[in-house]
Amino acid sequence: GINAEYMGVQSKMKKYNMLDQAKYIPLRLSHEERKQLNILIAALHVSEYVDKVDLPRYQRQDLIISELKDLLHIIWGWGLHIACGSKELRVNTKEISETNEEGDGDTAMKSDEVVDRVDKVYLKENGDYFASLFEIGRRYKIMNPDKMRSDYGKLLYMMQDACSPESIRGLGFNPYKPIVTVEQVLRQLDLLDLLNDPRLEKATASISTDDPNELEQHKKTKEALIVELCNEFAGSDPKDPKYDALERCIRSIDDANCYVRDNVCTLDQMIEYLHYFFGKSEIDKSRTLEIWRGKGGSCLSHDHSTQFVFVLQSLTLWKVVQLHMFRLWHVVEEDMLDAKQPYRYRYTGQGYNRVQPAYRISSEMRSVLHEAMQEVGKGWVGLSVVHLGDNDVPNALNFIDKYTQVPRIINPIVKCIQGTEDILKWPGIKEWMDRQFTNTENLKCVILRDFFRHGFDGSGDDGGSCIDGRLTSAWNWCQQLSNKKYLPVFQLTGFSSFDGQF
Repeated sequence: GINAEYMGVQSKMKKYNMLDQAKYIPLRLSHEERKQLNILIAALHVSEYVDKVDLPRYQRQDLIISELKDLLHIIWGWGLHIACGSKELRVNTKEISETNEEGDGDTAMKSDEVVDRVDKVYLKENGDYFASLFEIGRRYKIMNPDKMRSDYGKLLYMMQDACSPESIRGLGFNPYKPIVTVEQVLRQLDLLDLLNDPRLEKATASISTDDPNELEQHKKTKEALIVELCNEFAGSDPKDPKYDALERCIRSIDDANCYVRDNVCTLDQMIEYLHYFFGKSEIDKSRTLEIWRGKGGSCLSHDHSTQFVFVLQSLTLWKVVQLHMFRLWHVVEEDMLDAKQPYRYRYTGQGYNRVQPAYRISSEMRSVLHEAMQEVGKGWVGLSVVHLGDNDVPNALNFIDKYTQVPRIINPIVKCIQGTEDILKWPGIKEWMDRQFTNTENLKCVILRDFFRHGFDGSGDDGGSCIDGRLTSAWNWCQQLSNKKYLPVFQLTGFSSFDGQF
């Protein structure tokens, strides 16, 4: 596990009361919602919506409506198939066909007539079902950022088109539904007092330990507290819908806290490494973070102290973003699905993209940046420009996608540094490591020095010292790992890739 102090993260999170956090924490999916999620994911897998719609052309609305209906037909068909429990999907012609003047009501229509009837009646009548289904997919993604890596983008772009006034008229319904949150459910149940109960913090707390006995005891304590809270606030019948909803609320808070704390603690660990290895007043040449423009691929020139502050500010900013990730994600969706701020599909220098203003998330990021500046407490190094709705970051989806990848960059590095001691036990590894790097302390220094220098040197396609460019530089460093002499150390400590699995 990560050796960072969880209590430090908890103290940071206490600055924001539980009610404020619960407004943005998505509710865990129920068993029935997970079945519906499978329908949505399967439909998105086979849909070619973005490939067909996102092409440079003047008249797109008719194509958008046609492709939206194709996707809805797939979802409706599979949903009907599951609801009927049949092995073969059949259409009930008594309900879906119009009576033929010369025949009875059971006369089957041609397939195109059936589809037309579905468009006119069933898609419109099931608008609430589709909106709920899309909300389930969005809610699941926010709670599980590593899932639906490509499908979520397809879903959000589809909804971006479907929420326009023209599409709503063409479809006959509005597919947007706000994300179901913990605060919303507790308010409906009239159980907001739960958020002020001191036992809730203990029931959703995390610990950092590798001791299995300690972990098991912690798990039992949390389970007992969850049962105690549910019994007190919702009765003692686990089959009661109110009991189930309350339990899911508590576990949703637990899920969110674990996600945030793990990511924040990893960044805290990197900041600790930065101070330990490179924060001393006197630094020898082997530990200097100095970089020069044009040398080693660097696009910036910083002396050691400037680069130290630059890296510290970047890591702190990423940490604050992770701390507010659920709130930021809600704001991103508000910007993306705002029909009053339509996008333009145009060439940005990085191919054709949907360029859309993102005023809400831009404002939130300025607040996050201010918080990071206050925490570091030093003069800001580099640009404080937040690119949003321009050629560098075309829309809010591109923004949130960048920052959900921060843990994919940092976690493998921390895991490698922490795992170097363990691999020394293997035959021949210590001898090889001593020949290459003298000792493990020096090995850790070599890896971290390289990352802190060239992961923050302004390199990359749209790199630089701006807020967005720092993350681009880090990804550029990740792309170069295969050329590093310490690559075997990463591989021996379990590294596969920075990108994870799609």
